[in-house]
Amino acid sequence: MSKRQLQASLAYWRRVHRWNEKKRATARKHGHHKAAHRYGKRLGKAVTMINRRKSQLEQARPIRDKAMDVAESLIGVTEQGGNNVGPVVSKIIRAAGGVPGEPWCGDMVIYCYTLAGSRLVQRSWAAVRYMLTGGVKRTTDPQRGDIVRFKFDHTGLFDYWSDADGNRAPKSQATHVASVDGNTGGKDAKDRSDSTSGTDGVHRKVRAKSLVSDYLRVTR
Repeated sequence: MSKRQLQASLAYWRRVHRWNEKKRATARKHGHHKAAHRYGKRLGKAVTMINRRKSQLEQARPIRDKAMDVAESLIGVTEQGGNNVGPVVSKIIRAAGGVPGEPWCGDMVIYCYTLAGSRLVQRSWAAVRYMLTGGVKRTTDPQRGDIVRFKFDHTGLFDYWSDADGNRAPKSQATHVASVDGNTGGKDAKDRSDSTSGTDGVHRKVRAKSLVSDYLRVTR
């Protein structure tokens, strides 16, 4: 089934659920136990189908969307106890096959896409210049969750086109891009990343388009 068909089916089964729920409540109110049981069985089937369609829709979501969900869940994580270390930071680095203490912007991209279920993740992504591997393609029309590489050896996940203040803007009018990055300073920090002060973390950043090297799409 296509995404549109799945969405239509989900909406249908939700209507079936609401209708049978009301009918069962009415039957119970009037002591019609057999009817209430019948509506209850239909409710059970509706619940099963709703959960099935939700699962199918989740599986149909682009891998980049799922990766961005992971990235956004990490916003606010910061280094603790030194540069490029900390409980969550070290977990991200280790999950990517690295060693705590190393620059981890690429490790975070690996982490997000691994949890999203990508089959293309490679350890080489830890090095920004080696992210263009098999199944990863350049795109000039990035969508939420695509990889963005910057000219200062840094990477993150593209969020949206914006103006200088971080407000959403049409691509044709945008002067900046918003992204969610690891190993970077907060929104008031300089454009560049990986300070040596041990205060970097995962933040949503707004940077000038001129700082972007390219955008990459993970195909599966």
